[in-house]
Amino acid sequence: MRPYTFHTRPMRTLGFSSLIICTTAAFGAQLKAADLVPLEHLPQSVRLGVSPSCQGVWVNSFSDNQLRQGQLRLEAETLDFLLDRNATASGQVLLEWPNYRLTGESVNLDLETERWSSEETSQLYTAEYYLNTGQFTHQQQQTQTQQTEFVHFDSQFSGFAQQAELLPSGQLNLKGLSFSRCLPEQRSWHVQARELKVDPEQGTANFSSATLYIQGVPVFWTPYLSVPLDDRRKSGLLTPSFSLDSTGITRFNQELYLNLAANYDATLGYGYYAQAGHLLGGEARYLNRYGRAQLDLDWLARAINPRTLDDQSYARWYARTQVRQSVRPWSMELDLASTSDEFWALDFAGASQVQNHQNQFLRLGWADNNRSASLIWQQQALVKLEPRLSDRRYRLWPRLTLGQQQQWGQFRTWQQSQLTHFSYAEDARLEPDIDMGQSLAALRHHLQLNNEWRWQPSYGLSRVRLDLVANQYQLYQQGLDPVHPSNNAWLVPILSLEQQLIFDRDWQIAGQSWLHSLQPAIRLNYVPLIEQQLDNPVFDSQYSSALDQNYNQALRFSGADRFGDTLRLNLSLGSQWQRRPGPYALRTQLSQGLLLQQQRLKLNSLDEPNNEQYPQLQDLQLTNNLQLASGWQVQAQQRWQPSMPEQLWPTPHELSNQSYSLRWRGSNRGLFNLQWQQNLTTEEESARIDLVLPIQRRYGLYVSSQFNQLPELDWRLRQTLVGIEWDDCCWHSRIIAFHQPLYDDEPEVVKSKTNLGNGLRFEFNLKGLAGRNDGIDTLLTTIPGYRGPLFQTE
Repeated sequence: MRPYTFHTRPMRTLGFSSLIICTTAAFGAQLKAADLVPLEHLPQSVRLGVSPSCQGVWVNSFSDNQLRQGQLRLEAETLDFLLDRNATASGQVLLEWPNYRLTGESVNLDLETERWSSEETSQLYTAEYYLNTGQFTHQQQQTQTQQTEFVHFDSQFSGFAQQAELLPSGQLNLKGLSFSRCLPEQRSWHVQARELKVDPEQGTANFSSATLYIQGVPVFWTPYLSVPLDDRRKSGLLTPSFSLDSTGITRFNQELYLNLAANYDATLGYGYYAQAGHLLGGEARYLNRYGRAQLDLDWLARAINPRTLDDQSYARWYARTQVRQSVRPWSMELDLASTSDEFWALDFAGASQVQNHQNQFLRLGWADNNRSASLIWQQQALVKLEPRLSDRRYRLWPRLTLGQQQQWGQFRTWQQSQLTHFSYAEDARLEPDIDMGQSLAALRHHLQLNNEWRWQPSYGLSRVRLDLVANQYQLYQQGLDPVHPSNNAWLVPILSLEQQLIFDRDWQIAGQSWLHSLQPAIRLNYVPLIEQQLDNPVFDSQYSSALDQNYNQALRFSGADRFGDTLRLNLSLGSQWQRRPGPYALRTQLSQGLLLQQQRLKLNSLDEPNNEQYPQLQDLQLTNNLQLASGWQVQAQQRWQPSMPEQLWPTPHELSNQSYSLRWRGSNRGLFNLQWQQNLTTEEESARIDLVLPIQRRYGLYVSSQFNQLPELDWRLRQTLVGIEWDDCCWHSRIIAFHQPLYDDEPEVVKSKTNLGNGLRFEFNLKGLAGRNDGIDTLLTTIPGYRGPLFQTE
């Protein structure tokens, strides 16, 4: 039977300009309304979000119909006309119209009443749904079906309904239905309801008179149930969480989430702590096109001190306000936090140590393409019960800053002027315990001119960067008397030079193709000594000894207000072997620093002369990374300190730090990690072992332990986590027990970082209905290589 095309008269009421009709018997074998794609055939990016126990997922092969508005397409084996206005198509029928596709064995078309129907099994699908129905009627852009199997692709909901109605808006109304997110052959839970309304625009599925069945047993009934179809928020009670030990429940939390509008919400919570009391709290969030705001409040009435367990109770509280708004060219940022005591973050916020201050910050800004101005008020409010004068680490006045940037040919300039007021005790000496009893006002001008030249030929990389920084300070003591107003202006040239070569060569080893890369590199950093810094304050910078080991870091300080002279050379040699194709790779990096002159900082307390000779050798670092098949990876890192740094090669080196790790990441959520590191300078050692082990397709086991050894102490267990999970295609449950022991003979600084204690954390999730994480992933993300829910790995 050869295909043919038949054109009807224009129909204004329907808006159709033509009806395209073809007869063919070949299309049916290629048409699939909804495909259940097996798990092993899914892309890796999709497979990570699906449980390994699932047989597959529903995938919609239909995309929005590309037919012109007002056009129909019909294909069938036979076509019978009646009175030129009615037709019956039979045999592998394909009927398409904008946004719809229908397949079946027989379809009736009534062009007079704009109605097509079928009394036999038909398959209808759109971009959102698949309906397999025994009776179908479509009229005036509304579709009604009887005895219908349905699939909603975005949420993976599927089930059966006695009646179904599909509206032009995309809303699907079902009556007498049973549904689940599980596949039909794997349904361990389902919901039976009298009526369901699926609204993709609102992102919800609303049930009436719904009963939840688990393994065929009814466990819960509700007159109304609303389930999200996507990640949009909904109001309701969150799953409670608790911790317990041998004495019973030690912690219980219940929260109520209020989705007040699309751009603001709130959470109200109640918590019970066996050793502290009853906690009431909540948060409110607001979001618009100009920015966001958040308010957090927590209050613990008649709290018992968990450390002394004394009879004197007191109220503990925490409050924080965060606002960020921007209406060009203006902007505002606010962050105010306050708390009753320094142990709040340790007891309730998961901090690793006490916090004796809370940051207070306010910034008002204005900016266009090249100019900017800001007014900043910042302080660190003390929360200690007995604050000392030497702990005044905050700005006394706001800081007023004006900035401008320009482009001059290849050079970019940035200039800034700042007026501020600060405490002399901390900011002038980098020593917070010195109390000079003074405060200073300062006017600072900062001008920076920089440019970078970069060449990258095939054999390597060359890069030169030049920064010219001009600083001027005018300092005033209390009473606005100038302090050395003419001796604190300077021009600082900062130079960075880098040259890197790349040599590649192909090798044939044991019949395999290998690529070997050799990458030698040299980098020079130069910052001159500035004599005039003797009396200058430290506005923004912090000194970190860790930067001394980073040879590529030009400055030893953060911020632009402090310069320590640097003349340092870094030599490195990288080597890499990689099999092509294949996962095998070996990467080695060797780096040696050379200090060419004495590093000095012109402050009274830090400008101590010495008789060391230069140049000096710095630490020697060696890093090896071996990538094997099946996800295995071995890494080793060593650092040696020169025993006689004033002598160049040959000179003996002493091992100062070393670390080794063995890691395996499997494709089926498996993970193994073994680490050991040692600091020979402080005589500390630490080790950890982590294991995520899938058992069959549904079970998973997780074990993690951390150990360390302090000077003059034995090896001790620091933390143990043990967890087990059930990960079905329909639901997921996981429980984690954690233990962090305390030792009486340890220093107080170690005890202050022990805040986990003993307890249980759990997760239970009926996939597609509700779930609760309770911070389990926060525990598990400390595992190297772990990321994401359901024990997924990177």
